[in-house]
Amino acid sequence: MSQKPTISIIIPTLNEEKFLPHLLDSLMEQHDQDFEVIIVDGESGDKTVEVAQLYIKKVPHLSIVHAGKAGVSYQKNLGVGRATGDYLVFIDADVILYPYCIERIRTYISDGNHQFFTPWYSPDTSNPSDVAVSLLAIGMIEGALMVKKPIAAGVVGVTKALFERTGGYDQTRTFGEDYDLTQKLARLGIPLTIIRETLYIQSFRRYREQGRMRFLQVYAKGILRVLITGQSPKHIRGYELGGQIYRKKKRPTGSVIRIFQKGYKKLLKDMLS
Repeated sequence: MSQKPTISIIIPTLNEEKFLPHLLDSLMEQHDQDFEVIIVDGESGDKTVEVAQLYIKKVPHLSIVHAGKAGVSYQKNLGVGRATGDYLVFIDADVILYPYCIERIRTYISDGNHQFFTPWYSPDTSNPSDVAVSLLAIGMIEGALMVKKPIAAGVVGVTKALFERTGGYDQTRTFGEDYDLTQKLARLGIPLTIIRETLYIQSFRRYREQGRMRFLQVYAKGILRVLITGQSPKHIRGYELGGQIYRKKKRPTGSVIRIFQKGYKKLLKDMLS
């Protein structure tokens, strides 16, 4: 590709050697190859960087940036600084794109004045409860748009010019950075639009690892805060970035009653914080 790409795909990583290859394989299979890929690694302790390097000659314009520290907002902002495309598309490392994803995004942005968007997705399993949760999440995003409190999450696209006008992601956040960006753009009069096509597969690893109730509690808390107050929480206790959720957990010790009391107090603190 002799000219600069239209789309810059930015992927923040932290200990993602297990999932990143699936995303990079899906990028290799895209029908439309008019994009560059910028992986911004937050000092992974596994083989994430080594895995990414295997794809340098396979994925269009793939570059790897060493962030020096972990921080999803910091890493995304750093990636934008390296981006040359007119559009930025932020993708989590555990996502898999359908082969027509980039092609449909390009068609969408060329067919109208769509400067800020997010598409529909499907879960990485056909389990009925997982499908129900994904439909609920998409329904909440659609509902939030209807009540004029838009929420973008997952795969998020925006023009580079508009992103830079917002000042970028809030680097003090460890949660809800896409919600916060949505609100910044809304204050500039830029609406969120939804590509109502299933363009990617969303990993439900947190759903499986953390358990149904904990997963729903974390995300419901974030979405409800947006709908009620117009602001998303900056931090959520117990929420970890990237592949850190696979770290071995210490088994609780002590009597069943003490463990329950400790867990109950923590739950109350999380819900009220």
